[in-house]
Amino acid sequence: MLMLLVAVGMMTLTSCRKVFNILPKTVTVSGQVTDENGQPFEGVGVSVSKSTFMSLIIPVTGTKTDENGFYQVEFEPDEEAFTMRYEIDKDGYHYLACYGVDKWKAVQEHDVVLKKQ
Repeated sequence: MLMLLVAVGMMTLTSCRKVFNILPKTVTVSGQVTDENGQPFEGVGVSVSKSTFMSLIIPVTGTKTDENGFYQVEFEPDEEAFTMRYEIDKDGYHYLACYGVDKWKAVQEHDVVLKKQ
């Protein structure tokens, strides 16, 4: 009887784990990119990449910021880790920022201030 209770308990915990660990169908990340002075940064390359367990970086999607520095990207998450990369070369300077993405949250806002490298 005790073995039956243990088995049922384990099955219940396993099925609950699946219910609580469901990735959203898509993740949408949007925001505004500005420079160090708070001015919108047009034409910044915004890309999403994932890192595999073998440390391979695989591009997923990307876009560029509009004239007001706004962007929006959407991707389908999986079990890998995801990174946002913001990058542009302008006026002789390189600007770069990288941040992780919460693949469990369907809608996210990431505002970014790019600084000269």
